[in-house]
Amino acid sequence: MKITKILHPTDFSECSKAATKYAHSLAKQYGASVVMMYVVDDVTHNPGGWYVPHISLDELTKDMEQSAQKQLERCCYETFRDVDKVERKVLRGVPDDVIANYARDNGVDLIVMGTHGKSGMDFVFGSTTEKVIRKADCPVLCVKGKES
Repeated sequence: MKITKILHPTDFSECSKAATKYAHSLAKQYGASVVMMYVVDDVTHNPGGWYVPHISLDELTKDMEQSAQKQLERCCYETFRDVDKVERKVLRGVPDDVIANYARDNGVDLIVMGTHGKSGMDFVFGSTTEKVIRKADCPVLCVKGKES
């Protein structure tokens, strides 16, 4: 198997931090590039029919995107500074769709992401990781991290 491009979606949780270590290690081992991604969930799709107050969603989304970009920059500096090619992407949409579509459209060989390994509400809504596994065309490495 040849791994030249790794996609590492993150939500900055402890589980994602554990997956970051794996993404880094694999990138170094295979000489692969890394795309570190955060997806701002598009609440306008509103699948549950819940009422979403019309506060300025555009401003809220912009704030979330700016915050995510800063966190990605910090994480890339701290963890991936010894990897030759690292990209940072902050995208907007339904996370599992964005991740699977990006991987398919951009020649990603492996997706490395964290999983909480929980049940409960995940039973009702499903986890993003589980949905990515079902939708992705490439292998997905799920890293279970410790919850704090």
